[in-house]
Amino acid sequence: MRTFITFVIPLIYLVFSHVTRTYALLSAPVLPAVIGLAVIAGGAYFGYRKQLPLRALFTFLGIAMILAGEHSWSVRNQVFEYGLNGFCLFLLLFHQLRGSKERPLNPIKYSLLAFILLAVSSLLLFPFDSISDQWSISGQLRFFQTIYQSPIDVAIQYSMAACNRLFLFFVFIWLITGMESPRECYKALFRGVVIGLIICVLFSIGDIVRSLFFSESKQAAGRFSSIFLNPGWFAQFVIVALPYLIERMQTPVRWKKWLVFVVLVGAELALIFTLSRASWLAYPIILFCCWLIFYSYDFTERQFYFSRKKLLLVCISFPLTICLSVCLVYGLKSIAPSKRVKNSVDYIEKRLERFSKTERPTIWKAGLTIGGEAPVFGLGYETFREHTKKMFELPQSDLSKAFTPFVLRDTAHNTYIQLFTGLGMAGLGIWLMVMALTLAMLVWDAVRNGEMLSLSAALSIVTFHIYGLFQSMQYISIVLLLGMLAVGYAMTLDREVVGDRLWKTAKGWGMACLIVAVLGAGNYALDHGYASLKQKYQVEEYFTAFSWD
Repeated sequence: MRTFITFVIPLIYLVFSHVTRTYALLSAPVLPAVIGLAVIAGGAYFGYRKQLPLRALFTFLGIAMILAGEHSWSVRNQVFEYGLNGFCLFLLLFHQLRGSKERPLNPIKYSLLAFILLAVSSLLLFPFDSISDQWSISGQLRFFQTIYQSPIDVAIQYSMAACNRLFLFFVFIWLITGMESPRECYKALFRGVVIGLIICVLFSIGDIVRSLFFSESKQAAGRFSSIFLNPGWFAQFVIVALPYLIERMQTPVRWKKWLVFVVLVGAELALIFTLSRASWLAYPIILFCCWLIFYSYDFTERQFYFSRKKLLLVCISFPLTICLSVCLVYGLKSIAPSKRVKNSVDYIEKRLERFSKTERPTIWKAGLTIGGEAPVFGLGYETFREHTKKMFELPQSDLSKAFTPFVLRDTAHNTYIQLFTGLGMAGLGIWLMVMALTLAMLVWDAVRNGEMLSLSAALSIVTFHIYGLFQSMQYISIVLLLGMLAVGYAMTLDREVVGDRLWKTAKGWGMACLIVAVLGAGNYALDHGYASLKQKYQVEEYFTAFSWD
């Protein structure tokens, strides 16, 4: 039974996903899919026979994440998820060939599995009569192609793809965590993330330097986005990935520590020119922690030593670093012969003056109103946009009565409201429980054992959720993946590290979350086709118009 759960089910899922994703990208499933499976199986066997280390592959995957900084339905993101699916299949076969012993996974797995179960079961809300019709009309492979390639304004397909992506990321971290040396694999993966981060920062700095002399640029509204499609998405990636730079400070060589601060200043400069105000709030936390480690951490004994003198040095160095970046910004403005950078700095000043003037409060209120339609279990994972559109079409809806029509947004621009709208208080509570348990274990490992990577992962989760106050972090796949990787790393901590009390607490809360998820699945099944909303607003159909072309 254990083998069936840990090998057969993931194998079936990954092979099926490989075939359908191959068709989505190439519209030719048989030969390319078979060749791909043969290459993956051959690679796993070759790696097993030669006893090859996998760290280089994890590092390469971490670097490759920067190539998927677009919408989840973009070709670049589809290619990345296709590669990740193949890599998961490779890891599964490699693990099976080596016959590695199963490690007892950290009990955080129960809470995380409960969240995924709740998200996937929310698909039961959709009208499956129209889905089955499309299945029979278009054929199975074409059906899945529409799912992978459909944008967010096609609610059913987009929600299905989001649930599939969430499950794929879970399988990925589960496979890493079950390996013989999972922490080394995560270290290699995060090393690749840091390398990719540095590449992105260098591209952004290059854009800024080029704009000093050339006013022509493809960047929009004076904002710089590096190799990402959108400045805000670039800022999200930087804020969530930057904490892993702290692990590079775990060295007695002082010049290497100073090199970290050079990268930090470069990243700060890049964030300033993204004009992302949320990143301006989250970045100082990272910088403060870096200075705290620089002065207070003994790398020989792997312990923190605090004193008034060291804290005073931190309090002096922290604002000086920020002032340095601000001086660089205004220095660039003064020497720039073109208007490009000057306009950008002027725009930064305007953003600071209008820091609290934003349409987000209106969007948040609308999201809370929509979530109030089903406050316990929500209206379906990642369906905010479609519900907003539909309820504004119903003059009798609470949303239509409370708000005048405003520009329709893809998300609630708030991770917590987005989760509340989709999965209700149950889903939001389970997500926060996963993150709270993860933070507790990571901080415990960092303080007790002086493990810098645990501190980096904990800080990444904190910045993820600070930025999540102003954006829906699950909208960009690699940002969500980074958040889940931090949870996966926490799952490598064994009972001896976290202690019996925290271990039992995590297991107890995990079981409670699973019970809530099962109850949620039952609720979704009873409310199939949004029966409660149809009854409330006296309409025959709620979700009807979907584009399957």
